[in-house]
Amino acid sequence: MSEQIIIEYKADIEGLKAQLKTVESGLKKVETAGKESAQSINKEFKNTGASLKEGFKDIAISLGLAFGVEKIIDFGKESIKAFSEAEANANKLKFALTKIGGEGTLAFKKLIEQSEKLQKSTIFSDDAIQQSQTALSQFGLTSDQIEKLIPQIADLASATGDDLATATQKAIQGINGQTRGLKSVGIQFADTGSKTQNLALLTEKLTKFQGASAEALETTAGKAKRLENAFDDIKEKIGEYLVNEGNAIIDNFETVFGGKG
Repeated sequence: MSEQIIIEYKADIEGLKAQLKTVESGLKKVETAGKESAQSINKEFKNTGASLKEGFKDIAISLGLAFGVEKIIDFGKESIKAFSEAEANANKLKFALTKIGGEGTLAFKKLIEQSEKLQKSTIFSDDAIQQSQTALSQFGLTSDQIEKLIPQIADLASATGDDLATATQKAIQGINGQTRGLKSVGIQFADTGSKTQNLALLTEKLTKFQGASAEALETTAGKAKRLENAFDDIKEKIGEYLVNEGNAIIDNFETVFGGKG
C-alpha cells in the first residue's frame, strides 16, 4: 500500500517504481530510492509555492478518492508507529552508550551509521541491528567492540536461521563463557575467566560464518526482506513528517473530511 500511495500521489519516486518492476535485478537500490521518495514528499509541500494546508489538502483529496479515508488514516497511524519505534530504538542505544557506557555522541553516531549500512548488506533491519547493539552495550562492550562483533552476529544469525536478537544473546552467553547455545553450530571453548579473552575466542571462531549474510540476501526470502526493510524506512520518514507537522495535518483532515479521523 505504501508503494501505491507514494508513487501515485505527488511523490516523485519514479526511480523506485521502475526498480520494483525489476525486483530481481534492482533491489540493491531500493533503500536509496525509498529515502529519496520520502524527501520528495517533504519538498512537495515546501517547493510547490502553495501553503502546507493547501498542498496537503490536494493530496488528501486524491488519496481519499482512491483508497478511502479510513485506509489513509490507518497508513498514517502505521507510519507514525514505525517512526516512534525507530526513534525509541535509537534513544535506547544512545542512552546505553553515553549514560551506561560513558562514551560520547560520536560513538552513538558511528553505530547508527553501521546499522544503516548493515541493513543494506544483510536481511536485518536497522532497528533490529540497533536493538542488538544496545544489548551488547548494556552488557558492557565498547562501541569499538560492538562495531566489530555485530557483522559476525549477523552472519551467525543468517547461517543458523536465528533472528538477530537470539544470535546476540548466544554471543553474550559465549562472552560469559557459556557456549551451550553455540555448540550446535560447532563453537565451543573453555571459559577463560575473562570476558575480554572469551570475546577474542568468540570472534575468532565466528569467522567460519563470514559471508552468510551476503548469501542470505541473494535468496528470494532475502530479497523480499530487503524490500520490506526499504518500505519500513519509507514509512518511518512519512511518520516523522506526520509527527512534526501533526497539528497542521489534523486541521487539514478536518477541513477535507469534515472532522473524520
